[in-house]
Amino acid sequence: MKKLISAILTFAMCLSLFAGVGLIASADDAIDRYVNAIGGTIVFDNDAAHPWAYDSISIGKYGASSGNSGVDSSSSALSATLTFAEGEGICFTWKVSSQQKWDYLAFSIDGEELARISGSFGPETRTFPVPAGEHTLAWTYVKDESYGVYDDKGYLDEVYIASVSSGAGNIDAVLDADGVGLTFANDAVEPWTDNGNGVARSGNAGKSASESAITLRRTLASGETLRFNWGVSSEKDHDFLVFEVNGAEYASISGEVDSGTSGSYTAQADGEYVFRWVYRKDTLNNYGSDCGYLSRVRIGEYVPLTGVQIVKSTTIYVGKSLKLTYTTKPASATNKAVRWESDNERVATVADDGTVTGISAGTANITVTTEEGGFVSACTLTVSPFTADYEYYVNTSSGNDRNNGKTASSALRTLKAAYQLIYKNVSSGGTVKLYVSGRAEVGEELRVFDKDVNVIALAEGSAVVRASGYGG
Repeated sequence: MKKLISAILTFAMCLSLFAGVGLIASADDAIDRYVNAIGGTIVFDNDAAHPWAYDSISIGKYGASSGNSGVDSSSSALSATLTFAEGEGICFTWKVSSQQKWDYLAFSIDGEELARISGSFGPETRTFPVPAGEHTLAWTYVKDESYGVYDDKGYLDEVYIASVSSGAGNIDAVLDADGVGLTFANDAVEPWTDNGNGVARSGNAGKSASESAITLRRTLASGETLRFNWGVSSEKDHDFLVFEVNGAEYASISGEVDSGTSGSYTAQADGEYVFRWVYRKDTLNNYGSDCGYLSRVRIGEYVPLTGVQIVKSTTIYVGKSLKLTYTTKPASATNKAVRWESDNERVATVADDGTVTGISAGTANITVTTEEGGFVSACTLTVSPFTADYEYYVNTSSGNDRNNGKTASSALRTLKAAYQLIYKNVSSGGTVKLYVSGRAEVGEELRVFDKDVNVIALAEGSAVVRASGYGG
């Protein structure tokens, strides 16, 4: 049918050339014909600035491709506003040829992005359940501020409204921890399944550039808290289990995270919320079980915070780091967000996760302050210098690398030999002084790896030395 339509339009074009009469359908009408599945009647809104166009080759069918190829910091969208009945969803075939991760083709419903593909991917057929009622669906090819590789386009074809099964029958029973009637929409293409023991598991393990999502729509009163347990077994920092609230990412986990890990969200105002847990994979490797886990989804009352506590004092060496942990009162408090601060950053700094780093010898007060209530707990951090336990001598004129370098009379000839001895003989946490005679110029800072050693090079005579550094 699509080939017949194409032939008719081509014939009409030829007639118009000879007769001077424009017989071709409008550009938007052509897009409707080419992007719809056979017999489809969906009317699409095409991007005014970068319109999608007929494409008969790249997607392998008679579809369309985005119109912003080579245009930096741009987007090209094809959208449709449709009315869905209960149990219906949208099915389509898409493909992308773009700069991996930076340029991508995204699918969204009412402005909420549900999936994206990037790099050289597809064609792939996807089906998404859509809630009953009127909704705006969009396919958007998005480009960043630089570079365009491969075709630099997104492709779309075979769009139609389909009957879908939410697949939520058994998932509701698995996830509804308190049996209060929570209803979940399961992914139609990569559905979550019962992993046993009341835990659900994502369904797209081993499938590059894919995602598997569970969605919950729920009305919450201000202060009510959605609680859940989640975990993941994935390629760290590449494949993620993401928790979204009203279309925006709220939290994510990656790597190896126990499935009993607690998660929560507290409503800031009365209203309907859309919660979504999606296991999202990139195009590269698979690690672990390659899936996300979800269990014990429940609605609970807000638990107020009454205090916070960290260790009262601790000690670290210069250049070392240590992560401070805190406990809340009560332990079940809903809002556990805190901020960290050092009152003397010349001595020690502290990161957002409570990791302190010794900068120089001295003391600093590290405080943790709760977001709720402003409760404060402080730790006195003592930063100790390394002890000057070790000395080595280097004489580039008269030294001998067979010597031990422990006195001026048994000096080594090269800095390389000195560092080999340091690595072999110096225990962690020491300071080494290098006394260097003669010319010993080093092009970059020398470091002793796997040893918490502070190395100080001291020039004697005509030495030009750049060998000081901290190894760790």
